[in-house]
Amino acid sequence: MGIKVTKLQPVGGSCAKTAGAATLFMATFLGIPVSTTHTITGAIIGVGATRRLTSIKLDITTRIVL
Repeated sequence: MGIKVTKLQPVGGSCAKTAGAATLFMATFLGIPVSTTHTITGAIIGVGATRRLTSIKLDITTRIVL
């Protein structure tokens, strides 16, 4: 996942896992049903977007969203 959507460094992977876990905890606390796969995918895209938007492969991201 981290290679196909965007290239992640080890620290970026750690940040994506932390952001995904925080999102899951918050959603669970609020009683919102979420998918763990979609949550971690969103976190990986978010970490890739912090470097620059062109580092995200838009064709794969678009297929995930659709």
